[in-house]
Amino acid sequence: MNKTEFLEKLKTELNVYSSDEVDRSISFYSEMIDDRVEDGMEEEAAVESLGSIDEIVNQIKCELPLSTLIKNKAQEKFEKHKDNGTRNAVIITLLVLGFPIWFSVLAAVFAIIFSIIITLWSIDLALWIVSLTGVVVSVAGIAAIIPAASIGGWPVLYCIGTFFVGVGMSILFFFAGLYTAKGIIKMSVALVKFIKKLLVNGK
Repeated sequence: MNKTEFLEKLKTELNVYSSDEVDRSISFYSEMIDDRVEDGMEEEAAVESLGSIDEIVNQIKCELPLSTLIKNKAQEKFEKHKDNGTRNAVIITLLVLGFPIWFSVLAAVFAIIFSIIITLWSIDLALWIVSLTGVVVSVAGIAAIIPAASIGGWPVLYCIGTFFVGVGMSILFFFAGLYTAKGIIKMSVALVKFIKKLLVNGK
């Protein structure tokens, strides 16, 4: 398969998506083939080295916005069943009759996911607050050293200890909050990718 045939097949597989990201993906693979040809590869070999067309199409689909995939999936299902009037009537009837059940289940699933995300971000916020508290404690420790110096002895040591405890708290909980936030973001991205794969690979 040469470059022209490859790009035409790619466009055909993705023609249902009216997204700029599809055009950018096609341009990306076109430039990739050109680069490999410039490096001395045969055009057919350069195309073959990219992998199978199905794998590439699935990869491009998974990179599309979630809203685009959902819209296309709904349209695909509609086009598939629009000529079957009897079947559509049965499906609509079942959906209406089962609405209290499936809607409750769907709402519960989304509520659980939402509550988990809110809980995780609340924990992360608490970590940042503790880190900020550590900064306040360290500043208070420094500020108290001067009046404590007039007394001498244990008050000075106490203020110095307070300063180091505050610094330790701020650093420890700063990184705890930072890595927790990164983990939550990665988990959210993974969840979106999982949903995209279900939409792309689902029948």
